[in-house]
Amino acid sequence: MTTYSETKNPNNVRRLGPIQQLIWFISGAYSFIMLAYLILRLILRDEVWGLALLNAFAVYTFAPLLILLPLCILVRIWRMVIRLGFLALLGVIWFGPFFQPVTIDATDNPTLTIATFNLEVDRGGFTENVDAFGAWLDANNVDVVVFQETPNSLLDDGFPTLTETYTYVPQSDLRREGLRKSLLTRYPTQPAEQNEIYQRVVIEFEGQQIALYNVHFAWPFLDEPRFDIDTGSGWLNLLLKYDEADRNDQLEAFLDVIEAEELPYIVAGDFNTSQHSIIYSALAVEMEDSYRVASSGLGATWPTDRYGPLVPPLLRIDYVWYDDDAFQAVRSEVGPEFGSDHLPLFAQLELLPTSEDE
Repeated sequence: MTTYSETKNPNNVRRLGPIQQLIWFISGAYSFIMLAYLILRLILRDEVWGLALLNAFAVYTFAPLLILLPLCILVRIWRMVIRLGFLALLGVIWFGPFFQPVTIDATDNPTLTIATFNLEVDRGGFTENVDAFGAWLDANNVDVVVFQETPNSLLDDGFPTLTETYTYVPQSDLRREGLRKSLLTRYPTQPAEQNEIYQRVVIEFEGQQIALYNVHFAWPFLDEPRFDIDTGSGWLNLLLKYDEADRNDQLEAFLDVIEAEELPYIVAGDFNTSQHSIIYSALAVEMEDSYRVASSGLGATWPTDRYGPLVPPLLRIDYVWYDDDAFQAVRSEVGPEFGSDHLPLFAQLELLPTSEDE
């Protein structure tokens, strides 16, 4: 039987059996890589593309612990158990709050339900699922839904089966070949303001004007490969082009827009950023993330299993943010698949009473 005294010194690794040695070296390599990653994240943040990519998937860097820690306990490599245990504790502190159950007391304040959905125009699968999507909207009493990458057919003809309930507001033809945004709303709106990043409308709700931003930020990948190699894997080739610079510039510029917004606001859309990325903290300082407030879990919205059954949704890159001086999230959920590589997400927001109402 292996004792602590036999494993407390790395020089005694040779005394372990071959299986124990293998587990020791794999666990040691993993713990060293994780320590290096965490230090570099603190120092360099997102300044290096590879580190920024790891940041986006940070929660999954702790996944090997689910295997390595039980194995080390099983073969009684206690010193390695302590090392991995510290990493596990850090993971629980960092990501544990994501999975805590959420209970929000009901009030009599009016609520507004906002959904966001990237229709993935290039694949066009959504057009075959419009009726099912409409049923999902009805089931969740969605008041406003914002779309990104709206297919031309819907920009031209709207949503015939949904316009009996909603008013359709497409973005102008100027962006027909770009990040095409549109929205459906049950409430009156004022004319839209729009640019490459966002479509802004003003909604009249409960006698209150609300600024709604439908956003779509840059895809964080270069147009050309960073390295002139072909790995033979489409996914790996894509990851080697990862670059957050343009997207982060857009997000920082948009935060200036939100800071200057005079109306209560809601921001919904495809941010193309993970909740684990460094830039997320800057967003969370200015706005409130409805899913983090009113739900639990990772809430992953991308990619769907259209990329294959072995690729489940991994990241939440679609969000509904809001002005926490005007709203409180009471419910938020990720919807089912409707033919896009994104899943829709909705948030039910409670309109807080103003000082005049109190």
